[in-house]
Amino acid sequence: MIWKIEKKGDIIWYTSDVCQMKLKESENKINIWLNYKGYNIIMPMGMWGFDEEISERGIKYDIGGESMLEWYFIIEKNDLRLFVDLVYFFIKEHNCERMLNPKLLIEDWN
Repeated sequence: MIWKIEKKGDIIWYTSDVCQMKLKESENKINIWLNYKGYNIIMPMGMWGFDEEISERGIKYDIGGESMLEWYFIIEKNDLRLFVDLVYFFIKEHNCERMLNPKLLIEDWN
């Protein structure tokens, strides 16, 4: 099993050996915040080809948030399982240490 899944109130936490995700349901969409070693690496992942891997599988997503530090994925509910697994394997296969940027340090994760 890749993910440990916990529901706390209206938040669902996905935790693995490589990252943690905070999910919140909104109508038929899911908002997903990503924490890799205390950093939000959504923007660097896009620059390293994550968009292409997701597109190849027919998943559509948007990015929400005011700034790169606050960015989160927005996906359709029915794509959730495949999407979170793709995030996991993308991080496992790439040297994400090089994606860490002090400007993307997550200050509050709850």
